[in-house]
Amino acid sequence: MKTIRIIILVTLLICSLLPACGPSPAEQAATATLAAANIFATLTAQAPTATATYTPTPTTTATPTATSTPTSTSTPRPTRTPTPTLTPTPSLSSVVLTLDDLPAGFKPMPADQLSEMEKASPKGASVFSFQDNARSQFVIGILTPFSDRNEQAVFDSMLPRNVEMMAVAMGADKNPRQLRGLEKIGEARAGITALSKLLSLSMRWDILAFRRSEAGVFIFVGYPDGDKPAVPVGDLARSLDKRISKFNAIIKIATQSPLSGDQSAIGVDIKNGAELAMDQLKQPLEDMGFKIELAPFDDQASPATGTSNAQDIVADPEILCVVGHYNSGVQIPSSDIYHRAGLANVSPANTNPKVTERGYAEVSRIVGRDDMQGTVAAQFAMGKGMKSVYVIHDKTTYGQLIAEAFKREAEKGSIKVIGFEGTQEKVKFDDILAPLIAANPDVLFFGGIYDQASVLFKQAREKGYQGILLSDDGFDSPEAIAIGGPGLLEGGGLYYTTVAGPAQLYPGTAKFQTDFKARYGADPKPFAAQGYDAMAICLKAIENAAKETGNQMPSREAVAHAVRALKDFPGITGKIKFNAIGDLVAAPYFVVQVVSADPAKWMYNKLDQVLYISLP
Repeated sequence: MKTIRIIILVTLLICSLLPACGPSPAEQAATATLAAANIFATLTAQAPTATATYTPTPTTTATPTATSTPTSTSTPRPTRTPTPTLTPTPSLSSVVLTLDDLPAGFKPMPADQLSEMEKASPKGASVFSFQDNARSQFVIGILTPFSDRNEQAVFDSMLPRNVEMMAVAMGADKNPRQLRGLEKIGEARAGITALSKLLSLSMRWDILAFRRSEAGVFIFVGYPDGDKPAVPVGDLARSLDKRISKFNAIIKIATQSPLSGDQSAIGVDIKNGAELAMDQLKQPLEDMGFKIELAPFDDQASPATGTSNAQDIVADPEILCVVGHYNSGVQIPSSDIYHRAGLANVSPANTNPKVTERGYAEVSRIVGRDDMQGTVAAQFAMGKGMKSVYVIHDKTTYGQLIAEAFKREAEKGSIKVIGFEGTQEKVKFDDILAPLIAANPDVLFFGGIYDQASVLFKQAREKGYQGILLSDDGFDSPEAIAIGGPGLLEGGGLYYTTVAGPAQLYPGTAKFQTDFKARYGADPKPFAAQGYDAMAICLKAIENAAKETGNQMPSREAVAHAVRALKDFPGITGKIKFNAIGDLVAAPYFVVQVVSADPAKWMYNKLDQVLYISLP
């Protein structure tokens, strides 16, 4: 088996380096084979009837006088059958100890000896071997990725139950002894197993074996009997274990947005933008040895679903950051859960002031706020010379807050608010439209989401209303014009304010637009670019937090801190810098006129004006 082969290879290398071995290579091989059998039998609780010893013979070939016949009554191992192969991280086989891990005075073993060992080693294994200048102390090791589950199971069976690392010390006194001072490594328990002697040498060999990721490791430290090792095998194992552990470390970043239902057109592209960013920007973390994975969640635009997902997200320790949500009414209760778990949440689209005003260190957003968006919309209407408005909202946290902000700003200025009401109706708006049509205001403003607003606007036009139709960034979707039809462009026209303009409005999005369309077959919808930037921030924060810990897995708290610590982050939508509560220091607000009834041309709508507003 591969594990026995490793031990045989190491013992043969040891003998090739030491004149004290004495026996011929054939005799050494026989002795090493029996030694390996004893080691394997001991670790699998199959006590052998003989020990591995070297007995000289007059013949030119070695015939060991002892045989290894297990007498255990344990159930025989089943016949090996084909098993699913493993796919080890490609970089894993490059993990080795280096001279930096050793005291001064060590050097690599001669290249020809190392080459021979590498040739004889299992495919994909990494071999490292060093000796001191006096050739009296040696450090030898093999790390071999498992090729299938059987090999992994065999190696695991060698370690005592619930113990991931074992070590033995043996020497010329032929009495196994425990290796003292071995501390817990990772989650391994300090299970020390004494083995039979490996070789009859005037040296002592400390041997340590452990499994990490999908690889098995043996480390051999040899030193003169009666002396001390230049470096304890446990210290070497800890150094190597830290490097290997990263290859077993999966870092996930979750997304939460509506992937199904009426609002999925936007929600899917938020996820797609984040996915594209992960694929393009994860390399620095992969170079550290981490596997980076996307964990997309469908919140269905539902607070109940979003919070249920949030519980699952925080329960997964591999998730270090969340990109989400689309709806403030979903983000607010979900982020309560993120906050309690110390999990960073970077919002690409949520605009309710409460998102950041709760003072959660874990919550940041890369878009503006509703209290300012309603103000921008009212100022736009006044700038167009409008004198009267009818305000309707969808009774959601998001829509009502924007409508109320619009109403306050309008009443401060020159616009008369003729009506103000909320509705959850999505099909037939006759009762709501009757007083509006009678009053015939200059502007009909709706605070809410496109799937409801478009139906309302369409029915208003069908009933003869010809004033300006105005909404918020919840209207920013090509589905809006697909639902409402060309009639929405008649009369005073159709406008919406948004905290996230079409991708082509940002100078840094040219490549993003090309890459997005090439991958997903369509132009990016609103907030896709923000999904990209939110993911980019998560990745950079995790990278920075990992660097602070010596390229090790960072904590969630460290990642949340690193998000806020970013200064003038170069996003594709512009430089991003957060204030003390997680809002942008200055946020852009756009007023966009819809100029085409073709949903495919939504991203080419006309920019009417853009304002940069410092947030409170």
